[in-house]
Amino acid sequence: GNGAGEEGDELEGLRRKVLTLTMKREEMDAKLKDLEAALQKSHTQNKGLRDTVEQLQWQIRASPQGSGPADVKYARDAHLVVMAQRAAACERGEISHQVLVKTMITSAYQLLHADRVSVFVVDEVRQELWLAVSDDAAGLRVPIGKGVAGTVARTKNVLNIPDCQTSDLFDRHVDRLTGYATKTLVCVPIMATGSRPVAVCQALNKTVDGVIMPFDETDAETL
Repeated sequence: GNGAGEEGDELEGLRRKVLTLTMKREEMDAKLKDLEAALQKSHTQNKGLRDTVEQLQWQIRASPQGSGPADVKYARDAHLVVMAQRAAACERGEISHQVLVKTMITSAYQLLHADRVSVFVVDEVRQELWLAVSDDAAGLRVPIGKGVAGTVARTKNVLNIPDCQTSDLFDRHVDRLTGYATKTLVCVPIMATGSRPVAVCQALNKTVDGVIMPFDETDAETL
């Protein structure tokens, strides 16, 4: 009812704050406990709300407490452990592929300081990639072998482009379509059994303290 709807709105607002790290860890932890108690009391069967609570739990645990190398490594390792656990749960049929992808995207935003994260899914029949996860261009199709994502899907190699506007591989069509200005990006293949790419994940415009900068080797490895 309305209670579940209000809880959902509150959870979504909290999740956005967690993603942008605008709340202190202690504040996030206390707020999450309140929301968990409210959900328990309401006995809601809304699986989406419960998934969000679980997601917030690991996001809080994985949020770096500082900016030093040890803090960043701790956060990355925590995210990777969660990703491995969720991938195993997905294989067992305990969570959906959508939840797994959502976990991956959230980790990419938080660990890479990316302004945008997109996922292209390989369509082997049509020899295309279709943009499954995007803020403003979902559904777009790109031929395998064309542009950055298409090249990554064909070669299965990571591409890290520090200046998209001077790169011959970068296809400016999507920027013209959406009005977005891509300056830096890193793009990696998502492999299935048998060394076959099933998708491509792309992070755009690493932004730290309002400044857009290139992704580094650690970012590429993390993604």
